[in-house]
Amino acid sequence: MTKAVHKREWLGQVTYYLAWILLGIFLLVAVFAPWLATDQPIFLNEGGETYWPAISGEKVGDQTIQNAEKIIFAPVPFPSEQYTKLEERLKPPGSETRVGKHTFIHYLGTDRLGRDVAAGLIHGCRKSLGVGIITIFAAAIFGICLGAIAGYWGNQLPIKISWSLILLFLIISYSIYLFKYSFIQGWLATLITIFFGIIHLLVIRYQKAKHLHFPIDLIVLKLIEVFQSIPALLLLMVIAGFIQSFTLLTLSLLIATIRWTTFAR
Repeated sequence: MTKAVHKREWLGQVTYYLAWILLGIFLLVAVFAPWLATDQPIFLNEGGETYWPAISGEKVGDQTIQNAEKIIFAPVPFPSEQYTKLEERLKPPGSETRVGKHTFIHYLGTDRLGRDVAAGLIHGCRKSLGVGIITIFAAAIFGICLGAIAGYWGNQLPIKISWSLILLFLIISYSIYLFKYSFIQGWLATLITIFFGIIHLLVIRYQKAKHLHFPIDLIVLKLIEVFQSIPALLLLMVIAGFIQSFTLLTLSLLIATIRWTTFAR
């Protein structure tokens, strides 16, 4: 029994450290992706002049690369985007391609458009981690604000009819209007609304005036139940229907729209 317990603890520790090591590798790949997979050389010496195209961002022509006296390429010397060579499509892993006098290897082969799979994975890791980090921060800010208000005031949220409350409702209406035309601006308007709402509540708290009580705790819980009861994919498709153009930031905020419930609880 003791040996079995020690074995499980040992496996748990190994899995724990292995997960952190893999995460560290992914972070390093994401940070250094522009220099790990690029068709621009890292170092180039031509005609007595030294160039660092991949690091400086200055692109050099094919003629300069072919005439270089000394040259060092990236580990994966292929771009990830705007690169299509149909004559190289669906090549198996380890296949070679020749560019001028240089021979490069497709370590993981190519896809149906002739793009290098390894380069796509490296730059995809960068984008995936970026989407994940932005999603977590956006969902945490939105969910923690709502959860904190619901947890602090419960069903006794003080509301006083005043010009500030009317202005708050106008901001809420405008933020909902913005969601239809600009998802990012809608998110920013929502966060600003929450910020001014908290200020409004703090002002009311220190004012000796009669006010109504709003069941914010009940409403937040019902919102959580609604968002968690609808399938995530279906909800994303419905929200995506109001978005005109997609970017990585838009995609991150879109995912955060349905992931805030965990933080709010």
